[in-house]
Amino acid sequence: MFSMEYLTLKQQFVKKMADHITVSVEDLNATELAIMDKAFDIIQDSLEECKTQSDEVKRLSLELANLKSMCDDTDYDQWDEEED
Repeated sequence: MFSMEYLTLKQQFVKKMADHITVSVEDLNATELAIMDKAFDIIQDSLEECKTQSDEVKRLSLELANLKSMCDDTDYDQWDEEED
């Protein structure tokens, strides 16, 4: 088989799973390959959902920081005058 760097992500996943259960990829039957393909798709979808949610958390954190700074009514000019 090809080296790992030339395999697709899904092929690498199947190879690693087969290695983990000490079976060669060639020995896997169609059902086992279908299960691994489905598992890969589920994991990939979950990772994409996590990335989307992470991006949303970052966006909301930035929005919250901006709102806090807009609502900050501290008179910073007063502090500058007291130092002089």
